[in-house]
Amino acid sequence: MRGLNELERQFTDASVKFVFCSNDALENVLKATKKLSIKKIIVIDADENTTFSNSNIFNISQVFNTVPLPNLPPININLETDALILPYSSGTTGAPKGVVITHKGFGTHANIYNSLMENFIKNVFIKKPYIFDQELELILLPINHMFGCCVLFHCLMMAKTVVLMKQFEPEPFFKAIEKYKIRILMIHPPVLIMLSKHSAVDKYDLSSIEIIFSGAAPAGKDIIGDVKQKHPNLKQVTQGYGTTECLGVTFPDNENIPNGSVGKVVPLGKAKVIDIDTGKELSYNQPGEILFFSPTVTPGYLNRPEATKESIDAEGWYHTGGNMFIIERMKEVLKVEGLPVSPAELEDVLLSHSLITDAAVIGISNGAAGEVPKAYIVRKDKTLKEVEVMEFVKERVAYYKQLTGGVEFVNEIPKNATGKILRRALREKNQDNANSAAPILTVYHLNN
Repeated sequence: MRGLNELERQFTDASVKFVFCSNDALENVLKATKKLSIKKIIVIDADENTTFSNSNIFNISQVFNTVPLPNLPPININLETDALILPYSSGTTGAPKGVVITHKGFGTHANIYNSLMENFIKNVFIKKPYIFDQELELILLPINHMFGCCVLFHCLMMAKTVVLMKQFEPEPFFKAIEKYKIRILMIHPPVLIMLSKHSAVDKYDLSSIEIIFSGAAPAGKDIIGDVKQKHPNLKQVTQGYGTTECLGVTFPDNENIPNGSVGKVVPLGKAKVIDIDTGKELSYNQPGEILFFSPTVTPGYLNRPEATKESIDAEGWYHTGGNMFIIERMKEVLKVEGLPVSPAELEDVLLSHSLITDAAVIGISNGAAGEVPKAYIVRKDKTLKEVEVMEFVKERVAYYKQLTGGVEFVNEIPKNATGKILRRALREKNQDNANSAAPILTVYHLNN
């Protein structure tokens, strides 16, 4: 459940009048709406005989049994501009903003996605024909996130049976795959890591999985390689790329897609890469920012004209902040001695170490160098030392990418519900440590 302050802020921002929630979330919803003019709250999983003392709260059965009013006026909907759904951006680069997804935008995306998925599955050799309305889909992605939302709508449109995890935990996840013989998995990188490194993964029969799609954050080629090696029955582990503002941007087009690639630009879409400083369009194999143009792109952020102007240019191109392959969001890339360093690339290197179960990299200030990379590590074995981690990375990357900012061991890496690393929280943690009179740990530095 999101923090109450954020929940109340989003209800207020969206001028919410009706709330649908689970019984478990009702208490938090009531707290968040205490000062707001909410007309009705509908509890979707309450028993049909349940009644509430608050006259504004109903169970879903009461709604279904309500006789509609006669002669209701028609609703005029502008498919081009009216919002169908209003997801909120993750807030990794600022406060979450309501992203207007129009009827036309989402409908176009849904048709593109379904068509691409059908073609991809036909191109990948699987043990038996994949007939959508006879298959089960395991959804562990938060459905308030666009990745999870799109997967859910895809299942509804293709008449698939959905196994919905109320809360993600590794062993129930593995058990569900084994029980329901899941053949295609839609997950994000932290779960991809679990499939190769979690201590319980060998206790379950996961051989039914034939295809894994990863999204919501970059998955490095080494991690993808590790998962393929761990699960030899897999025919493909791949990833696509999208944003809340654009929906789908790329999709793998065949079974021969290279590890780490996010595929090709989706139909009806156009993409270009520009120089971050000059805005000039770049040629192949040059790092820069992706711009995307498509009928699926949002017309803008709700009540945020300035933020809309910053992200969507006059010609309708959306500035994603992403770099092709996808290396990293532009806003996350470090500048070390004026050279770009991708935290995601370093995290991929770190996760290839057998004693590292999770990792995150941030930039910390370092005088003339500007920024230098610092790693936060969750280790499998406490015998692993900081200096060993730094030497491991030093052997595999250029001098300016080395962990000259140090290494810190932690119990877990802070992430949002979709698996994105909350680097801002780590920067704050680093600043708190720097301001502390007593050092929390010894940080090792290696010469170039």
